[in-house]
Amino acid sequence: MTAYVKEYLLADLLGVPIMLPSEPASAGLARRLLREGLRGEANEGVISDVELMVSELVANSVEHGGASCALAISKPAEDVLRVAVSDWNQDVPHMGPYDPGAASGRGLQLIATLAQRWGHDRHPEIGNTVWFEVPV
Repeated sequence: MTAYVKEYLLADLLGVPIMLPSEPASAGLARRLLREGLRGEANEGVISDVELMVSELVANSVEHGGASCALAISKPAEDVLRVAVSDWNQDVPHMGPYDPGAASGRGLQLIATLAQRWGHDRHPEIGNTVWFEVPV
């Protein structure tokens, strides 16, 4: 594991979220950080699912959330990984109807399918956190 990734994962374990700028490249950075951090901790299938889901959350945050977003990774239980993305958007996230012809709008449906649990926490006058949990 690179020192760069260790620094971010250590910061997160201490309760400091990883701040990502509101730009499309942030989804790729989040994927790389999680892939590196989960190497040896989860199987390839779980890592691939987590990469896909965190990409969706960060992309949604970049599109709707404001100046930056915060990525937090935790283990609420020994065999559960929780990934959360917080932003400044005060609108409640919602899952729209499935439209196979739409170019976007399937991120939360994808997360609902792949995650063991998922949800969102609204922080009045601040923003939202969308999170998912997977078994590891």
